[in-house]
Amino acid sequence: SFTCSGNASGLVTATLNLRAESATGLNRAGFVILHPAGVAGSLLRVTHRDGTGEEREFPLLIAPSQPASDIVALRQEANGVVVDIAFAGETFEMEDQRNWSDASYKTYCRPLALPYPFQMAADETVEQSITLRVSGAGGAQKPIATQAIIVGSDTGRKLPQLALALEAGWEPDPESRQFVKAKSTLLRADLTRANWQQTLDRLIAASVGALDLELIVSDSLPELDTQLKALAATGIIANSIVVLPKAWLKSYQRSAAWPAGASPIQAAAVARDRFPESEIGSGVLTNFTELNRYREAARAGDFITHGTTAVVHDADDISVMQTLEALPQIFASAEALAEGKPYRLGLVSIGMRSNPYGADVAANPEGVRRPMAMTDPRQRGLFGAAWMVGAMAATEGAGVERLALAALGGPFGLFDGPRVLPAYHIHEALVCMGARQRLAVSSPPGIAAVAVDGALVIANLGRGTRILSLPQPGRGVVLDRLQTSRDWLRTESREQVTVVNLPAFSVAFVDTGPSDVFGSTL
Repeated sequence: SFTCSGNASGLVTATLNLRAESATGLNRAGFVILHPAGVAGSLLRVTHRDGTGEEREFPLLIAPSQPASDIVALRQEANGVVVDIAFAGETFEMEDQRNWSDASYKTYCRPLALPYPFQMAADETVEQSITLRVSGAGGAQKPIATQAIIVGSDTGRKLPQLALALEAGWEPDPESRQFVKAKSTLLRADLTRANWQQTLDRLIAASVGALDLELIVSDSLPELDTQLKALAATGIIANSIVVLPKAWLKSYQRSAAWPAGASPIQAAAVARDRFPESEIGSGVLTNFTELNRYREAARAGDFITHGTTAVVHDADDISVMQTLEALPQIFASAEALAEGKPYRLGLVSIGMRSNPYGADVAANPEGVRRPMAMTDPRQRGLFGAAWMVGAMAATEGAGVERLALAALGGPFGLFDGPRVLPAYHIHEALVCMGARQRLAVSSPPGIAAVAVDGALVIANLGRGTRILSLPQPGRGVVLDRLQTSRDWLRTESREQVTVVNLPAFSVAFVDTGPSDVFGSTL
């Protein structure tokens, strides 16, 4: 049973009673409280089981392990509001969910230091309660955000270069491939497979632009060296190479035992010997979580790297869009680890490319919104296109040099047979914008915008229609339905606009200068 009550004085009480109808094994059973990512850097007071307390802050940079543990009460203060939370029935701890691009910190039970799964006998119960009290006058009322796009000064940077991801099974249709533009192909190959050379030859033939390699290799250092020696003997030329022993595709707590074989640091050193003319990257091929936990990898290469996925914990539309709020905090935290090294992201996507936290990604034959699934229906629609704009917008202010927002084929691809998906138009627009100077841009909540000298891309990240005023008149076109022709953005007639009307998850492309940015270079 669950009950929740509150009153006008700011007191809320929730109680929970769970009974096991039969003996079962569980990882967790009880309340979870989410604290928004916006409280980063604000005051946090923790009370422990022995009655002692300590004051700290919600971490600004993303914490690799639990920022608070042994919790029976919390006090958080932000924007003039004080929230006191008392827990009964279990000991709680907190983790920094921004690691996985969730826009929150999470207070949960039971502590990870306790064995799991744990057993509940038939008729055994879990009884918990939470008391939450809100007080304080709050900060000064913020003015209502204008429904306007505001473009500022030159950032001194260009947009990150766009790569397209590629691995076995993601080969594009040969006819479609010739129309795709990208600076490079981010090609992932598993050298532990017996037929890796034939697979690699096939993938190289399917690539576009320059070649950047992500290599999965043996956990044994001698075997790893043999594999890279064999690869070097093929005469392959790559701009950059990242090498990761296979065991490091999984996630490990900092307090847990690390894999016994070759480390990412050792793999980077071997790669540097075997490929002296290529830049050697280091980091992980999974999420920022794994890089943050094994921080030593950030200093082993010429640049650092990791990927992201938006469906680790939740897969509903709101949670997926909220991951865009966490991306700037991930970028800042990664750059702090990099100590001045270049920062190049791998695949940044909604769906999960590989699963560090289980045996495999979740099967999704029904094509529904499912956590930890590789195939996500939103990748193929307007939602995915708007999310891509949001991901690129999140790089403003960060030093990200390269990222892949899509793949040449497969579940993250730009095509549905001969027809293009909405993601294709976003990818091509951002490629067109890539040679121009990036401008700072401000947009209302729920809107993502990317600005360069002479052009804007604006995405509605929500379900309601938005009407937005532009910083100056322009010539615009709106992607608000499937446009399956690859020539749509180049040939669709523009309208003179001072405002844009954006239905749910639609994207506007606006030329603000004398040239046709989205048509002239396609």
